[in-house]
Amino acid sequence: MDNKKKLFLFISIFVLLFFLDRISKLHKVYTNNYSINKGTAFGFFSNFEYTPLVLILIALVVSFFCLFFYFRKKGFSYLHIALLLLFSGSVSNLVDRIIYRYVIDFITLNFLPIPAFNLADVFNFFGLLLLLIFILKKWK
Repeated sequence: MDNKKKLFLFISIFVLLFFLDRISKLHKVYTNNYSINKGTAFGFFSNFEYTPLVLILIALVVSFFCLFFYFRKKGFSYLHIALLLLFSGSVSNLVDRIIYRYVIDFITLNFLPIPAFNLADVFNFFGLLLLLIFILKKWK
């Protein structure tokens, strides 16, 4: 796949995922059906003073890493999908952290004892899972 197609695909999917997350969060805020997460996944480290700043820096590094390797790696594979998911989730939660200083969580699974999460967290989870599979396959 040439770079123009990869760029178009990247921008198209990123915009779609980003706005899905943003719209879902805005809807939940409007209906007052959400929780505030000032920490990392599952609310860890939410009571530390510098958590928001550290998480913003981590999101920026992750986003840069994803962009760099997405366009550096030739072709198109599930590695590219993993990087695109990670980028989309990181940027969407980054926007929350910059605007609100917390992330809006609203998805709950009553059958699992885990805290609320959002679509960006889902993108990050599956992006990391695909990245881990890619690394483990390369390591063999």
